[in-house]
Amino acid sequence: MNYELNKKIFPIPDSRFSRGGFTIIELLVSMSVFLIVTSIVVANFRQGSQRDDLQQSALLISSLLQQAQAYALAGRTTASSVPAGGYGLYLDLANKNQAVFFPDFNSNGLYDSASETVTGWQYTLSGKVELSSLSVANPTPQATSPVAFTFRPPQGARYINNVINAGLLEVIVEHVQSLQQYKITANAVSGQVNVSQISS
Repeated sequence: MNYELNKKIFPIPDSRFSRGGFTIIELLVSMSVFLIVTSIVVANFRQGSQRDDLQQSALLISSLLQQAQAYALAGRTTASSVPAGGYGLYLDLANKNQAVFFPDFNSNGLYDSASETVTGWQYTLSGKVELSSLSVANPTPQATSPVAFTFRPPQGARYINNVINAGLLEVIVEHVQSLQQYKITANAVSGQVNVSQISS
């Protein structure tokens, strides 16, 4: 093969126009795009994590209320007896990140920490989630703290602070950084528990 034919088949680039790498401007543009995409991903991850913590805390409170109802209806024993006052959930704005599940041994419809504390039944809300407000509507909402919502055996009668069929308990939980909120409602008349996100 001659040289001209080789040159056509395997062209040799002209060294005046060939480059061996990227220019500084190309590198800066690439790094800028990478940083922008990374910051968007990190921001969305944090926001999603905060939303998950908030939802998990709202569902925890809801499930504890449903568990108290199930324990009362089933006649579950604690400390070898069925508590006369059933089971309940205690919430207090003085302890904004805590929910206490308790057996109501003395049947007063309230949480007595000295005699009704069971190891492992104190729950901490996820992440930076706190109780924002507690209110009882009967029929108009009134701020109330602390609140004990109890279910008494055998029929699961519902009490709010020892008042039977006392209306609707509304619990608002909030993420302290994103300020997003969830609302948990527990109806003392029907026993229905609902969780919903508050538009932000």
